[in-house]
Amino acid sequence: MAALHAAAVAVALTTLAASPILIAWLVVRADDLAGYADDVIERLPGPLGHEPTARHRPIEDIAADLRRLAAELRAPVLIPAELAELEQDEREAVELDRLARQLEGMEQGIEPAEVATPSAETLRRAAQWRAELRREAVWISYDEALRDACRALGVPHHLDTVVGVELAAERIRVEEDLIEAGLRVR
Repeated sequence: MAALHAAAVAVALTTLAASPILIAWLVVRADDLAGYADDVIERLPGPLGHEPTARHRPIEDIAADLRRLAAELRAPVLIPAELAELEQDEREAVELDRLARQLEGMEQGIEPAEVATPSAETLRRAAQWRAELRREAVWISYDEALRDACRALGVPHHLDTVVGVELAAERIRVEEDLIEAGLRVR
């Protein structure tokens, strides 16, 4: 009888000592547990869950994005076009700034100062930088489309873990694997 009583006391003390740890773990993991519960409920047929849905975009949409982005990447960078667009944007910005200062000066009774226009060299550098940013944005979109295609077709990839030359090589490898899986990438 004493052994049974000692075992009951030990279980009660262990439960009492472990309760705060369990509560803290539940609080920390509440979002993960709620997400897991939502996933389980969503997969249930009937009134609790929804009908199963695809967890990724249709493969046709992904393939179309890949082809469009690949065409953009093959297109030459047109610095003169970027420069013309940037010069127009800059002219509009200078005019808007001048008008804003003029209105502000009229309200305060102050004569507005002239707004400086950027030099041709500054605009050329800005156009080059803008073109490089656009190209980088297209690469990022292309990599994301490759990841989507890999997820949809179950193709393994390391696009998230490599950079530089290794990333370029991984893109080529993934493109070939997607083509072998039946996706028209180019």
